[in-house]
Amino acid sequence: MKINLYKYLDQETTIVNQMLQKTGWKMIDDMYLEREFSGRKVGVVIYPELLRYEYVYRPGYGQSGIEKEKRTHETHIIPWIACRMEFPDDEAVSDILKEVKEWLKENFPLKAFYDEDATHGIYAKKCSAYSRDWTKYIFYVNPDFPEGWWENHTLT
Repeated sequence: MKINLYKYLDQETTIVNQMLQKTGWKMIDDMYLEREFSGRKVGVVIYPELLRYEYVYRPGYGQSGIEKEKRTHETHIIPWIACRMEFPDDEAVSDILKEVKEWLKENFPLKAFYDEDATHGIYAKKCSAYSRDWTKYIFYVNPDFPEGWWENHTLT
């Protein structure tokens, strides 16, 4: 199957870009915006990314004797808009991430993809390929899921 999703994903990244600008982020480059948090400029790069996550329904989970029932398993692969921030590894990063998360909750119309095991519940944490002293933190939003999505063990 060959499907070109470019124009749809471009529209979605543009929507997220415009939403960030309307809520106080300054566009520096096409899909790069900045805003100040905790006295530091924080930049965010916006791009589409396919997220693969699974849903496992366990009937009677947590109730003794019922777990033998059949489990339901679904796999989803859905494009989300990745909002990537990069920081040098220092002590202030956690405070900035908390502040950005609170700001999103209070000011941004889209809720981020939530995973209880992710950093602060919303950030995928990835070491930078070009420097071990920098870390990428990515939160995901999707105009088609304005209330976000919750699933356990998903942001990998």
